[in-house]
Amino acid sequence: MTPRQRARGLRRVRGPRLLVLLAIVLLVRGVVTFVAPPTRVVLWHRSPLEVAALPHLSVPASPESAVIVPQLGQASLNASPVQRVVPIASLAKLMTALLVVDAHPLRGSEAGPLVEVRQADVTQTAIDVSQDQSTVPLFVGERLSERQLLEALLVRSANNVASMLASWVSGSQAAFVSRMNVQARAMGLRSTHFADASGFDPQTVSTAHDVALLAAAVLRNPVLRVIVDEHDVTLPRVGTLVNYVPSIGVGAVVGVKSGFTVWSGGCAAIAVRSRTDAGPLTAIGVSLGVQGYESLPRAVATATAIARAALAHLHPTTLLRPAQPVGAVLLPWLSHPILVRASRGVWALIAPGQRVTLQLSVNLAQRRGEVVVRAGHLRVSVPTETLPPLPSPSVSWLLAHDLTL
Repeated sequence: MTPRQRARGLRRVRGPRLLVLLAIVLLVRGVVTFVAPPTRVVLWHRSPLEVAALPHLSVPASPESAVIVPQLGQASLNASPVQRVVPIASLAKLMTALLVVDAHPLRGSEAGPLVEVRQADVTQTAIDVSQDQSTVPLFVGERLSERQLLEALLVRSANNVASMLASWVSGSQAAFVSRMNVQARAMGLRSTHFADASGFDPQTVSTAHDVALLAAAVLRNPVLRVIVDEHDVTLPRVGTLVNYVPSIGVGAVVGVKSGFTVWSGGCAAIAVRSRTDAGPLTAIGVSLGVQGYESLPRAVATATAIARAALAHLHPTTLLRPAQPVGAVLLPWLSHPILVRASRGVWALIAPGQRVTLQLSVNLAQRRGEVVVRAGHLRVSVPTETLPPLPSPSVSWLLAHDLTL
């Protein structure tokens, strides 16, 4: 081989090497950039959740029964299979109380405005007494605060006070009852109809399902929640009167109300509060249409037992374990994913059949991210563990892909 041929061969060999060297130098100086598929952050291909839904909170098949855990919302509501529309007696006063505080809101321990007893209120009281309805004595010219009237309504179940409050709020019984039915529809109480403010009228009807929702709404009001948990009420010219449900305000029973007429039988919505594996929780048991001897005490006992049984079955579900992989960063120059892990666990009460979802976002520059767990009204944000330093592409990978000057 001649010297000239040998030189040509050396130039052919050195050419690619010089190009590689030039590319490396330019890349180091930031002159050359590479065009590559985008980096992706994805949820882990396996479900990051292993959620065991809570069993349905059990209720007796008969009489009409229901249970709800207000902290879990309507998803926790369960009712007996056949829901008959039946008279609900004084449980109607729960709606009456809601409309009163809606028209004249109270805060904390406020007594609220004074309402003067009229002759019409005393006349109505005499009628109610003649029909053996539950009442409290009222005196013409007497001035009672809104809170005192609500206590007489809910603790002593005074029908004459229900009529008095209805006239005070809406001007007439008919206008108030119309308002009750409008509110029932707004609350989704599809099987509920009100014919009066007290529940004495047998045309005031509902189901255990609807009463559970109504009782839960009462407990969401901070003022009414306190009143329905009172064991007794003291009125100025009457003295101390004990709740018709002696267990209310004692121990774990924290409300709500009972009712009885010859048409309805015994009715009760009872709230029980207990410490569970998931922290302090309240369950409301409902029992309607209990007939026969001692029907009211038996309705209260049944509703209480339903609520207690519900609390015994509530346990937190593991939604996210500490250091659990929740996703991955996919770099086009790596054959394996870089796992994204939760920095801590999440445990919560999940209602039966509740859907649980995850949303993952990662800031690659900070090598940190966030995973958001959602289930019904629950939303928990959990930071991810810090990612390891993300490796840069190798020179060989760069050379195998397009270079753009």
